[in-house]
Amino acid sequence: MSKNISIKGLIFDFDGLVVDTEYAKYLSWQEIFNSYGAEISFSFIESILGYEEGPNPVIPYLEKVVGKRVNSKEVLARVKNTLFSRINNLGLMSGVSDYLETAEKLGLPIVIASNAKREQITPIIDRLNINKYFSCILTRENVQKPKPYPDILFLALEKLGLSNKEVVAFDDSNLGLRAARSVGIFCVAVPNELTKHFNLDAADLIIKSMSEISLYSLLQKIA
Repeated sequence: MSKNISIKGLIFDFDGLVVDTEYAKYLSWQEIFNSYGAEISFSFIESILGYEEGPNPVIPYLEKVVGKRVNSKEVLARVKNTLFSRINNLGLMSGVSDYLETAEKLGLPIVIASNAKREQITPIIDRLNINKYFSCILTRENVQKPKPYPDILFLALEKLGLSNKEVVAFDDSNLGLRAARSVGIFCVAVPNELTKHFNLDAADLIIKSMSEISLYSLLQKIA
């Protein structure tokens, strides 16, 4: 690795960063809302980012917007079916492949640190055949509190065996950016089609996509 680069490891979010599952979820819900003659707002989606286990918060919002009760089981089944179809057709987001290959060439280990469940991530990674690029995959099951709490970032540093100043974190929303910043990790926002409408003020740097600047150039810029 070039002596001009001090970064020794990377932390990637997954949903909405590596693969745009976030926008796929939004489109699936928007389809449901449209069938009721309604729209789901970006501001509402931003407000529920990272919600944990429990009743799906979109259902009461849908009922409020349309002014009547809905069959929640039926709605959730429809969303699940359309989302499954969309996700199965998703490829890597723009520039991600180049970042993965460059990191491998530079000897930079990458840890996935995601709020998603392992069962949601693993099939996508296997289908896209990118498992070899990740030294470790951390998911919601690995920590007590998900992002924006810093638990998973501390665990990622532990797995990398590096300090917070030797790592860069990439995320698509303030949820992960706040977690990284609270740990003192330099964080890069790479918004997707959904989160480009959101507040990303916790980022140290914002790039439109990973195809905007090469990983090598970005790391030199940070250094």
